[in-house]
Amino acid sequence: MKPPRLILGFLLAGILLALLWEGARQITESRTGPEHVFELNQVPPFLPDELALEKARQALAQDEPDIDWQPKEDRRTIDPDNKRDIYLTRNEINPNQGYIHFLNKTQMTAARFVSVKLDGNHIICQVTKPK
Repeated sequence: MKPPRLILGFLLAGILLALLWEGARQITESRTGPEHVFELNQVPPFLPDELALEKARQALAQDEPDIDWQPKEDRRTIDPDNKRDIYLTRNEINPNQGYIHFLNKTQMTAARFVSVKLDGNHIICQVTKPK
């Protein structure tokens, strides 16, 4: 007994979608580094720009220790105390997360983005290589 063509078509379409999904996942993961978790002795009321920069630098140094990265000033966002952020581009919905843009000092076209999130007494950072 042969399966109807419609069922076979759905089966082939499902296999194709699974292959495409896996390929997209591998491309995304190859550009995103591991999560770096830093424990804090004292929990700030929100993620301060200075602390975000410090931990982002530490995460970047762990992922790419031989490159001298320069943080790029952004100054678009304001923290909950109404102080302008210098490097952190803060998430406007959640002030405890954002990202910092870094440029390679010797090759200014090379960039990295480090996501930074305050979660309880931990700072979680992850480095991403843009396309």
